[in-house]
Amino acid sequence: MKILVVHPNFQAGGGAERAAMRLIDCLGAMPLSVDCLDIHGLGAGRVPSRRGRLVGFLAALSPALLAYALVCRKARKLAKHYDRIIWSFGEGPDLAIPALAWHHAPSVFDPSPEMLRAQTGVDRKGIRLRLRQIYVRMCRRIAGIGSQQQSQTQRLANSEWTAEIAGHAFPGVKFHLLYPPVSGCILPVRQIVGSCRLVVLGRIVANKRIAEAIEISDILQAAGVPVQLDIIGRGRGRALRQVEKLCARRAHVSLHLDPPDDKCRKLLRRADFAIHSFRGEHFGIAAAEEILAGTIPLVFDDGGICELVPDPRLRFHTSLRAAENILALVMAGPQKQAATLAALRNGAAFLAARNFDRVATRILMQWLDLPKDIADAA
Repeated sequence: MKILVVHPNFQAGGGAERAAMRLIDCLGAMPLSVDCLDIHGLGAGRVPSRRGRLVGFLAALSPALLAYALVCRKARKLAKHYDRIIWSFGEGPDLAIPALAWHHAPSVFDPSPEMLRAQTGVDRKGIRLRLRQIYVRMCRRIAGIGSQQQSQTQRLANSEWTAEIAGHAFPGVKFHLLYPPVSGCILPVRQIVGSCRLVVLGRIVANKRIAEAIEISDILQAAGVPVQLDIIGRGRGRALRQVEKLCARRAHVSLHLDPPDDKCRKLLRRADFAIHSFRGEHFGIAAAEEILAGTIPLVFDDGGICELVPDPRLRFHTSLRAAENILALVMAGPQKQAATLAALRNGAAFLAARNFDRVATRILMQWLDLPKDIADAA
């Protein structure tokens, strides 16, 4: 059986890319022939493209949705050579072969205001909304997304929140739950005495609202709490320039641009709390990694990330509330901090993410309808 896995850019290095590669690893343990297709071409999921540096450069500049639309267009031509196809970024065009779509957001090609807000975490209005809708419709046309329901497509969602909102775009469709993978050693919680280290981990883009995390650190600093905020990630353009300006004015805030993995892990392990200000974060793989590392995440009270962080004391709607929650945990003492982290590590979403290979293999086996003896061996 020949399987084609389709993604915008496997080399982008984000959470969706890591999740897609783990899904491919699960497929690799089965008696299948698996190919990967992204903006670099066929086979780009495992090795760097050999089509030249220009393609890679253009792919890096291409917005993810446009890249995905172009890859979907290519996949439509290649589909006749495969038995099944996996859309590992979201919905894809209707094809004559069975498909599996893993939604990391409710819908990537739906131009309605509700879906755009759920996709980006930004509530656009006026001309900004209309321009985004034109862009999404253009990408939808390029990808060949039709209006009819794709009866041969089985759909997965990366959180219950994603599945619930996606139900508005795909009425009557059942979504199966597959949390993205998190792996690594579980580290003990650190004792916080009088001061605290904060961290923001992830891409430096506008919808991550990193300025809000800096504001939270300012509130703590003004309250007399010695605080250090480390901002870790990659970024470019206007969003990065704004963060750089904010960091330059504050001695207690440090910016670490695209650091090596070992430095990133070291900074994360030193942090006491992590801040997530994205509105309606679909899952939050960084939060799961922080829980593993012994760092307590505080998250905006909306989105699939709340399934990882069900404790209302670790959620906020304002910068002031976030600062108050952090201060309360600092004052609570090491036993309360350890109990808070232990509860997060025993949460259903976190445990499902830790058991990704088992859950994903079961879903794939059922979708592929492989014989039971093969399923047992895998």
